[in-house]
Amino acid sequence: MAFSQLSFIFIFLPVFLVIYCILPKQFRGLWMMIASLGFYFYGTMSHPEFILLLVLSVVINYLAGRFISGERRGRKAVFVLAVIYNFSWLVVFKYLGFIISNVASVTGLKLTAPDLLLPLGISFYTFQSVSYLADVYKRKTEGAKSLLDMAVFILMFPKLTSGPIARYPELKKSWDSAPEPSLAGVNRGFLTFTLGLGMKVILADRIGTVWSGAVNIGFDSISTPLAWLAMVAYAMQLYFDFAGYSLMAVGIGEMLGFSLPENFDDPYTAKSVSEFWRRWHITLGAWFRDYIYIPLGGSRKGLARTVFNLLVVWLFTGLWHGASWSFVVWGLYLFFFIAVEKLFLKKALDKVPFIAHVYLVVVILFSWLFFAVGDISQIPVYIMRLFGVVPREANIFAGDYATFGTLTYVLMGVGLFFCTGIPTKLFRKHREKAWMSVIMLAIFWYSIYTLYHSAGDPFMYFNF
Repeated sequence: MAFSQLSFIFIFLPVFLVIYCILPKQFRGLWMMIASLGFYFYGTMSHPEFILLLVLSVVINYLAGRFISGERRGRKAVFVLAVIYNFSWLVVFKYLGFIISNVASVTGLKLTAPDLLLPLGISFYTFQSVSYLADVYKRKTEGAKSLLDMAVFILMFPKLTSGPIARYPELKKSWDSAPEPSLAGVNRGFLTFTLGLGMKVILADRIGTVWSGAVNIGFDSISTPLAWLAMVAYAMQLYFDFAGYSLMAVGIGEMLGFSLPENFDDPYTAKSVSEFWRRWHITLGAWFRDYIYIPLGGSRKGLARTVFNLLVVWLFTGLWHGASWSFVVWGLYLFFFIAVEKLFLKKALDKVPFIAHVYLVVVILFSWLFFAVGDISQIPVYIMRLFGVVPREANIFAGDYATFGTLTYVLMGVGLFFCTGIPTKLFRKHREKAWMSVIMLAIFWYSIYTLYHSAGDPFMYFNF
């Protein structure tokens, strides 16, 4: 079930909220667990084994956490085994086929890679579970005192399938100290939810038709204007899709009175690649910083070691997004720019902010080609179209960029404006004003109208 489905907006969420509000506080965790399991079951009912995998994650991580939170002998061994358990399922479902196909390619052996469907949300709840175990092992937090506490942490439906990647101490504190639900809180959360819904339904889905059009025409046949237009459109689609989802998740938390971590901070306003990735998918970047980069030594062991640590982090970041060489190369591509910034470029960029911003936008636009194109062999073809390099045999339709409706171009203009960060700043500053509520109400019903007249596109980060 997606947050942008009419059944979620008009059935699941209202029913959940009403029951949550009328229940005594001591039963709300149980209701969150039951509702979250139902939410997950709805999206995976054709694969009941995914439910079993999720429940096992709750139980095993709870038991492991209880053991390593004490002073027992063998706590390190249990911690290591629990981490291996969590990552083993991720490796099996997400990377086994990639590993086997590459082994077969290198060795010449006739190996068949299994075609396994990726369980919904496994990348997100695996990282949350491992962060919980690591924090308990390092004595940064106490282990969950009850199985229900652990279930609420892992299963909580606003963050279950696509994050944000929450940490147990912060989420537990926010959950436990949440005030009684109120109309003011529900309204505040509804406004945040609506902003995210508008980003997803009005901007991401509609702007995404430009990239879909380029794919349907074929990269061999698109014109240079469409190649640039589609690349910009994909960058906006990816941002508004995932940032929209994250805002909807945060909004649901606000309706209930607790906080989920922010996942985006106007990333396209950054002036370096390293700054961009501190503002994009913030909780994932923080996870790699705290559980990979810093344990490896961070920047404390000299320049060479710092560069090596960055390389490891970005190889893992690439692989987290997908099991293909496109994502590995994507990670290496970003590592190169971040390392060069670390070595000398950042100081130069700080002196010329406008040039720094142009540099950032160009680098990030080209980075998304590894996401969008998929087949890495087609990326050179796309780049040639960007710069007007066309083989004689290619059949180019010069007016292909003009086939999209006026509304699409208007929404791309609105999208560019949103990328400046101005609208989100205005929203945060004036959210309590009546006129802002009127605007958000109009956005909500226009989003509903759009959803009613279309099937709606799935969230892009469900694939990761």
